[in-house]
Amino acid sequence: QQINYAILKAMEHVLDNGLNHCSNRLLNFAQKKLRNYLKLQSSLAFVASAIARIKIFQSKNIPLCFPKISTDRSFDFVSLYDDALCRTKEKKEIVPNTVTLENGVNAYIVAGPNSGGKTIFLNSVGAAQYYFQLGMPIPAKSASLPICDAIYKVSVEKQKASNSAGRFEQECITLSKILQTATASSFVLIDEAFTSTSASAAVPIAANFIRELCRIGAKCIFITHYHELCETEPKIAECGKHVDYLHATINGENRVYFIQKGKAEANSYAQGIAKKYGLL
Repeated sequence: QQINYAILKAMEHVLDNGLNHCSNRLLNFAQKKLRNYLKLQSSLAFVASAIARIKIFQSKNIPLCFPKISTDRSFDFVSLYDDALCRTKEKKEIVPNTVTLENGVNAYIVAGPNSGGKTIFLNSVGAAQYYFQLGMPIPAKSASLPICDAIYKVSVEKQKASNSAGRFEQECITLSKILQTATASSFVLIDEAFTSTSASAAVPIAANFIRELCRIGAKCIFITHYHELCETEPKIAECGKHVDYLHATINGENRVYFIQKGKAEANSYAQGIAKKYGLL
């Protein structure tokens, strides 16, 4: 009996150790698989979101393309649609833009009237670059884009300061950080900076920012309604061929704005709005 008892105790010990070992192995296996799943979860969510985005565009017959890689730092878009508008509006409600941002031109100053499609153009270009670098198609007939090491965007809508003095200071801080970190491979998108101060104060600051970006070699789209920035500002003149101009103009037939190359005349802002509402 003593021998049988000893044998049973030994078997119990072996069984307990075996079960504990199996339990630990199973727990480690489950934890490992769970960690792998959690790692995949964000990737699967990304893929699902990407497929949903493509299906929305296809359902509206919006063209999609995978941009070619530009080797000369030029950006070329043929019938580019705004990504966000494509999700909420029908194709006929969206105005596409065909634009080339040429190699050798660092900054494009985009002027035109308020509500003239400038911000939508900026957003469409920024989103196209973003999705291109994610390896996803963009809403355009065709495109050729470079690889950027960073995409910076500053929008007046995102400034959260409670008063104009605070907002101006925040913009200065943000743009200063961009100048400290941007490279010749960066893409900088500025939407109506320095609107919280007067034109006489804003224009020289904006011109100096543009001049510094040209010195760095980054590509920039600078949206503004300060027509003075497009004319005689000395710091812009210093940039020479590294600065070019785009402007929002109105299509007289259907009274919608689109972007085209060249400077906008100062009085064209008011004229464009008047034309839109049939007063000219």
